[in-house]
Amino acid sequence: MSRRLHLPEAAQRSISAAARAASPREMIGLLAGARSDGDLCVRRFAELPNRAIAQHRFVVEPAEFAAREARLRAAGLAFLGFVHSHPCGTATISDIDRRQLWPHCLQLVVGLDRQLRTTMAAFWLDQRGTQTVTTIDPLTASTTAYCAACTADKQTARRAAD
Repeated sequence: MSRRLHLPEAAQRSISAAARAASPREMIGLLAGARSDGDLCVRRFAELPNRAIAQHRFVVEPAEFAAREARLRAAGLAFLGFVHSHPCGTATISDIDRRQLWPHCLQLVVGLDRQLRTTMAAFWLDQRGTQTVTTIDPLTASTTAYCAACTADKQTARRAAD
């Protein structure tokens, strides 16, 4: 299935700022919004505390994840996936990521260079442990006009307001 991602510039800025602030440790967060067919529309980024001891790893306490995800759901947003950073690394899925990330949800990876400039790439893992990664493209606000999830999300908001 072909997937498209709409990641508004405000969300990109927020995610980049969180990744810079967490450096040299990895940043981790939830992405929530709307989905329709293969389209994913990010409406909210919710940073989670990284409980890992090692700098280049992340660990999220299950209770913290569950509480944050429940708050997003209560706000009418769907869980879309996760975002994490690779300080002094690239926006790619690492071998460790392939083994540990949840499959069947969005995985947004933020790479930071030595000057803390960020790059982002989005992936969808078919299942845990596979080498199959589908890159979601493009990562720009220009996909708004073509994003079924964003269109459906706006229609739902209009109906709720009526």
